[in-house]
Amino acid sequence: MIGTATHYFHGRTTPCDDEKCDACDHGVPWRWHGYVSLYGPTTHSHGLFEMTARASEPLKAYREAHGTLRGCMILAKRINASPNARVIITTSVADLQSILLPPEPHILEALSIIWNIPLPAIALDGVTKEVPKAKVAISQAIHRLDPQFAPGNSKHAKQKK
Repeated sequence: MIGTATHYFHGRTTPCDDEKCDACDHGVPWRWHGYVSLYGPTTHSHGLFEMTARASEPLKAYREAHGTLRGCMILAKRINASPNARVIITTSVADLQSILLPPEPHILEALSIIWNIPLPAIALDGVTKEVPKAKVAISQAIHRLDPQFAPGNSKHAKQKK
């Protein structure tokens, strides 16, 4: 799992650039989003799942209990029919004897394409940001949630959600 502060700005979610962030300059509040890769063993399909800090809590608990998110099965559903209703995630352990998982994808590489940002500009291994109710490391170890967190970015720490 990786995560970062993002803005919904000009019709799309983009990462917050602390130094020269147009969305911050326009007063658009940031919101933490986390990303994990998904694999559907019956369809052999791969995906990228985006979630809020609150929705990520079960994944953080799973990582703390099992040491990894690899092999974690998730069920994500909205609490009601509204298209932007809160998402609830439940986790369970996959039977890895019957499922052959492919190699882990590089989530930062995928996000660099989606966000149209050169990979070296976002490959900030070990950098952390403090967010409400969750502190998640931006890390190239995409299946790990680092339990050690540095103090939050002062620009984001001042902003209230």
